[in-house]
Amino acid sequence: MPKKASTTWSGGSIKLDTADKKQLIAHPQQQHNLSLAPNRNVLLTAPPNKGKSSLCLQILGRSAPFHAVFVLHGTPGTREYDIIDHKVLHECPPPSFWKEASEAAKKEGLPIAVCIDDYSIDQGTKAERKNIELLLRTCASHMGILVLITAHSHTNVPPKWRRCCTTHVCWPPADRASWNYLARGMNMAPKQLGAAFEQCKQSPLGKHSFVMYEMDPPPGRAPCRIDGEHAFDIEDLA
Repeated sequence: MPKKASTTWSGGSIKLDTADKKQLIAHPQQQHNLSLAPNRNVLLTAPPNKGKSSLCLQILGRSAPFHAVFVLHGTPGTREYDIIDHKVLHECPPPSFWKEASEAAKKEGLPIAVCIDDYSIDQGTKAERKNIELLLRTCASHMGILVLITAHSHTNVPPKWRRCCTTHVCWPPADRASWNYLARGMNMAPKQLGAAFEQCKQSPLGKHSFVMYEMDPPPGRAPCRIDGEHAFDIEDLA
């Protein structure tokens, strides 16, 4: 039983503020459609040269300030993230590392961001893959961490990782036959995603246009947005 339980019961579930969750930053830190709150995982999938890393940088910039930004990249020595202050990871550390980092961040009242960019699941050891799973499954939501993970396609990301993601960003693939599969992975109906992809054709970004679907957006923000900016109503397309 909760330490401070109400004596009046109305049925249904009751809200409990656990020690982990009540200290977390609940909303985006900036008034911008690409500003994302911590405690969530974002999956970005597209073929090379579509703009995944550039969008990661924009999300990080719009979601700042951070106590620290960590980058684990599949290409050793890359300089893609030199434009921002960050710490390079050569492998994904265990939960104990994130607990220590989050405790330091709490003293500043700031969150942590982690970017796992084009890091193939075949690159790491079994233990490291497990650490990534734990980061996505528990550390992000309990320790105030924003995790961005990019891949060339949904099939490159283990289902266990995908199911931990509450925000999905996807660029329209050339293979239309894969649209239904992508929709399921993004928690959208095929008709919804197909219509959103068709809308991308009208974007001035051209081949760099993308669909962003945020399962739990802050009040006033549309769940589905073209290029992360333009609201796209999918309610009647389910």
